[in-house]
Amino acid sequence: MNIFTVAPAVTYAALFIGLLFIYFPGRLLTWSGIAWPEPKGALQIEGMIVGGVGTIIARWCIFAFVFVGKGTPTPFDPPRQLVIRGPYRFVRNPMYIGAALVLAGLAIFYDRY
Repeated sequence: MNIFTVAPAVTYAALFIGLLFIYFPGRLLTWSGIAWPEPKGALQIEGMIVGGVGTIIARWCIFAFVFVGKGTPTPFDPPRQLVIRGPYRFVRNPMYIGAALVLAGLAIFYDRY
């Protein structure tokens, strides 16, 4: 595995997960006037756990593309081999499941479901 395959995947993961699931929702909540939630303890912990599981699934998908498919999830550097190992062994597109879990974790954390 060379650096030219791993570096774009890590960059993609940081930008995709960081911008789409952390920065943009935070900005939207701030602009809409929704403040940081009052500490409720168990509800925020549950949201962090659900979001964390989603993040782990998304990262697992990205690294399956890198190490098994020899590419990245981005359209400009697609995998060179079909990826049917890891989370792709069970579901056709587990990245959607990871993204949905992250968004559900954010909704639970902010008590907006």
